[in-house]
Amino acid sequence: MGGVKSADSVTGPYDLVVAVEVADLDAVGSVVKQIHSVPGICKTTTCVGVKYS
Repeated sequence: MGGVKSADSVTGPYDLVVAVEVADLDAVGSVVKQIHSVPGICKTTTCVGVKYS
C-alpha cells in the first residue's frame, strides 16, 4: 500500500500501529481510505506527527 512505512502488531486498545509518510494531508486521507477498504478493518484513529525545531 503506497505511503505505508511500517505496520506493527501491538498490545492494548489497538491491534496495529501503521506509520505513513506522504506529501500532504490530502494524501493521508487517501491512505486511510485504502486502509478502510481492507477486510476486517472497521475503525481507525489518525494521529499526525509534528517535528519541533
